Parts: sequence; structure tokens; C-alpha cells
Amino acid sequence: MHSAIIFGGSRGIGRFIAENLVQNGNEVSVAGRNSSVLANFKKSIAKQNLNINTIKTNVVIEEEVVRAFSVHKKEWGKSPDVVINCAAIQSPIGNSWTIPVCKWEEAIRINLLGSFIISKIAVNQMAKSGYGSIIMFSGGGAAYGRQNFSAYAVSKTGVLRLVETIDDELKSAGYSDIIINAVAPGAVKTRMTKEVLKAGIRAGKKALDEAMQVNKNGGTSPDEIIHLVDFLIDINLNKGLSGRLIHVRENYKQLVKQYGNSVPGDIGKLRRIPIE
Repeated sequence: MHSAIIFGGSRGIGRFIAENLVQNGNEVSVAGRNSSVLANFKKSIAKQNLNINTIKTNVVIEEEVVRAFSVHKKEWGKSPDVVINCAAIQSPIGNSWTIPVCKWEEAIRINLLGSFIISKIAVNQMAKSGYGSIIMFSGGGAAYGRQNFSAYAVSKTGVLRLVETIDDELKSAGYSDIIINAVAPGAVKTRMTKEVLKAGIRAGKKALDEAMQVNKNGGTSPDEIIHLVDFLIDINLNKGLSGRLIHVRENYKQLVKQYGNSVPGDIGKLRRIPIE
């Protein structure tokens, strides 16, 4: 059984990860900014005769994230050994030179600064026990340019480099049983899909066509994401994958089976192709 805290866990991807963990007997806290959404989620879990802890938290305020970890420990009697961050915003959408600076900055703060704060506190908590799994979520544009979504793409690229860097630091400090990864969930039908559809031509034809398709067929199934998350929270299975971006449709189990804890260094990492 795991003790898990999920930031941004009351909606979208975070919500069905949280539901799966609770239904499988894990101790789960969900942190988010919207009190009413958190309360409704708690009620829906209670209807299943299960319990979930909810904590109102703004991920860009360090003191609130520290409090979330404290409230989790008070509720469940121990610090989390699984920390998952799904908190993110996609907007602003449009050409970079048309976007208000304040909106661009907000996305960077929530998506990147929030990830840093959560990672920092998670590592400090896990260092006391010497083990744990931290999972960040990537998104479209993290590993390539994504026009009309500059703030989202830049922030998510930053998250990937943060994951790589923290992993290197953990290994150097001797914390080989604390792992950190980023998950690429593919196109998922969430409120972000609705934002793209609402933005229309500002999102660009490619993003708009994809959103229309996802809205029609649902995109990535929740089960694909859940299977990868379940795999990553078992540190005995995948220490060799720590510090990497893993897509839900990649054959990550075969990779670990082939290489064990010696997965080649550049697989799943951001790298520049040198000019010949």
C-alpha cells in the first residue's frame, strides 16, 4: 500500500489517477485550488464507501505546499512515498507576440515553479525514509516547438529538465531509492481540450484539428495512464528509468526488462542533435 499526494488531483488526469489509487486501497490526499471541486470529489469517493483526503493548495505558494504535506501526514499517519503533480494550465493561447506578459508569467509560475516547489518539498520528505517516487506530467510542446502555446510548451520543457537535474542530484547524494520521472500522457480529453476548441483559429489548425478528434474519440484512455503510473510508483521495478520522460504508449516495461537498472543514459531525455 502506498501513501500518495496528488496535486491537481480533483480534475482531469489527476482525478482518475486518484480514484484508481483509492480504489486499490492506497492512502490518498488530493490537493487543488478550488474548494468546491475538492468537496464534490470527496463526496463522489464517499459514495463508493471509500475515503480520500482533500487539501486546498496553491502550488506556487511554498508555505501552502508544505502545509499540504503536513495535513497528509496528520490524516494518514505518515509522509507520502508517492507524490504526483498534475497541476497545470494551458493558456494563454495565441501567437507569442500577442500574449499578455502577465498571462504568460502565470503559466510559467503554475506549471514550472509549482513543479519545482513540489519536487523540493517531496525530496526533503522522502530523504527521511530514503525512498519514494515523484511523478511530473509533461504535455504537448515539451520536447518540440508548439506554436501558439509558447507558455505551456516552455514551462513543460522546463519540467523535463528539472526532472533530469533532480535525478542527477539524487544519485550524487546517494538517494538511489528516490526516483523522479515525467509522464507524457498523449492527447487526453480534459478541460484543456475545451480551451483549444474555444480558442479556435488562435490555437492553429493543427492543434484545433487534434482537439476536435480528441473531443470526438476521447484520446488516450485513462487505463494507459494508470498503468504507467502504477509502474512508476513501484521503485523496485523501474529505478533504471528515473530521470526520464516516458510516453504512455512506449514499451517501458520491455526497456526495463532488457536493461534493468542500467538503461542507457540518453533514452527518454532531452538532447540536442549536433550540427554536422
